[in-house]
Amino acid sequence: MRQTQLGLTLIFLLVMSCIAWAGKAGMGAQASALNDMQQEIVNILSRLKFQLADQSKFCRQFLADFRTQNKINYVKPIVVANDYSDAAFDTYKQKCPKLEFRKRVLLHPKIADDVKSLPAEEMEKYGDVYVGTTNFKLYKVDINNNPSDGDEFIFYHEKFLHVSSGGQEALQEPGKDDYDNRGAYLVINFHDCRVSDGLEVDGLRQFSTVPDYSDIINYKGRNYIFDLYPAGGADTYSLDIWEYNKKRTRMGAICIIHPTVSKSHDEK
Repeated sequence: MRQTQLGLTLIFLLVMSCIAWAGKAGMGAQASALNDMQQEIVNILSRLKFQLADQSKFCRQFLADFRTQNKINYVKPIVVANDYSDAAFDTYKQKCPKLEFRKRVLLHPKIADDVKSLPAEEMEKYGDVYVGTTNFKLYKVDINNNPSDGDEFIFYHEKFLHVSSGGQEALQEPGKDDYDNRGAYLVINFHDCRVSDGLEVDGLRQFSTVPDYSDIINYKGRNYIFDLYPAGGADTYSLDIWEYNKKRTRMGAICIIHPTVSKSHDEK
């Protein structure tokens, strides 16, 4: 009887050891599944504290999961290229030959309402025109979280070159390219060949040497755009979460989370 109990004990210990080993192996596999960008995000957020006193329950929970990249699923672009003339974009360019996705037109607020309905080539005469020069991505995703109207096309580009102002070629300092290093996501409507919405990310890239991180993600069944950007120094970051606002029919920030600035504002 005693030998039987001893045998059962050994079997139990062996089974528990196998379960423990499998658990550790699973954790290791999960950790190794993080790509380089995700691991950098985890490393950055592991040493930061944020001001959460006024944040919603959703924003608090999102940050908790985002710290470890838990439940964060990245939307894969359907086209990725560093050259706008890449043949991979041809199918989409042909849908709207006159719409150059990489262009961004900035209008003065005083005249924006008067000219925004003009054809693109006419509107450019009243504003400053920039073109994205690198890191082009095209996504097909339900960014407004409304399955009934299908997926939307989102175009990302960055490092904008100032090409014209008021219809005239933009003047540049000798030996210096007039780049705006921020990035932008644009919602492209191929039905009427226009940009229906957009948002800029990494607004401080001009003044910082540390990287910014942004992408389109799916979190708990809904799609968002996040922007993790330097804020006030190389060692601090802020986090913005953007979602399509159905009432305003455009993208809007639902979480703007800043780092703590003193010990009295530590996370709670």
